Amino acid sequence: MKSVLSLTVALGVVCLSAFGMRAVSRGTHVPAGRNHKPRIPVLVELFTSEGCSSCPSADELLKTLRRDQPDDRAVIIPLSEHVDYWNSASWTDRFSAPKFSQRQMQYVSALHLSEPYTPQMVVDGQSEFVGSDQDTAANAISNAARRKKVAVDLDLGEISSASKSERFINAKLAIGSLSGTPADAVNDVFVAVTEDNLESNVQGGENGGRTLQHTAVVRFLEKVGSIDSTDPFETHVKLNLSGYWKTRDLAVVAFVQAHHGRKVLGATIATPKLP
Repeated sequence: MKSVLSLTVALGVVCLSAFGMRAVSRGTHVPAGRNHKPRIPVLVELFTSEGCSSCPSADELLKTLRRDQPDDRAVIIPLSEHVDYWNSASWTDRFSAPKFSQRQMQYVSALHLSEPYTPQMVVDGQSEFVGSDQDTAANAISNAARRKKVAVDLDLGEISSASKSERFINAKLAIGSLSGTPADAVNDVFVAVTEDNLESNVQGGENGGRTLQHTAVVRFLEKVGSIDSTDPFETHVKLNLSGYWKTRDLAVVAFVQAHHGRKVLGATIATPKLP
């Protein structure tokens, strides 16, 4: 299946990362696991909010997981998704968006939960728990690293400029056959852009008066295609660039996820090339 998409995203030049992907420029170095085997990508999503007093400890755990990569078999790929249902007249989370609340509700349905909550961590779309629970996170990541994943390959061209304010990158995203994975008949392909080292001086709500720091905040998340359970997937994506995010703090994530079951079937992460 092939397609061409044009997305408006604020990001810099991107390279490939771990899990045996072919690197095209500077990337995040993650050492091989035990016995020099490639580490398995594990997507760790945190549903959080600046309006939630119990969320900062979960934000800190996500930061630790991203920085330390504590599981020898896993490449931990973090996504911090700020929901909007905590927003109020006293404080609005500037990183929040309805799409993150909607994504969390998909997990509520798929994982047979009664309602959404924060902080909630979801590992590979298959297990969920209170986002500050370090031991449960470690066990979930360890279990996820044992599962077979499909290879996700991202090729990027050079930055092209129509003008100083109009820049873009042509990218090629390829995913192998999902045969042997717990795929659905239809599976979704996503691209996300995250930003690290973000800080807010909270003036209202449950965290009023606190300075909160955030890691891997999702600035952009979009479905870019679908793939069936047997055929490989390829798409060409034109990424239109904007310059208001900090290039040195960006990461780009691509992953494929079962449409109904929500299991993450493969993923990769990359860091921008500094200008």
